[in-house]
Amino acid sequence: TLPPRWAQPLSWSADRPYVFAENGYPPCDRKDSLQNSMVCPSAHPDSWYADHSDASATIADLEYALRAKKRFFLVYGAHRPHLPWNVPQRFWEIYPPTQSVAE
Repeated sequence: TLPPRWAQPLSWSADRPYVFAENGYPPCDRKDSLQNSMVCPSAHPDSWYADHSDASATIADLEYALRAKKRFFLVYGAHRPHLPWNVPQRFWEIYPPTQSVAE
């Protein structure tokens, strides 16, 4: 049997599903010097990351609540910015490397 609190439904809303995105902390899939680093620019699309999936589901829930015109309670929790920093490459390209900033 499940512990008492685990037996409760995962959502207070019977008409909206509970969302738990997989791949919350994906490993670095690079095969270069960053492979075992705490930073990992990745070629994966935004949709590959749990935070994107969770945020998309949260936006859908907000749009649903707006259309339903009834009170609602919504909680959103982001996995990031915790280590490892495995994020899309385009975010790493926004800023110069730390070495050039220090010069």
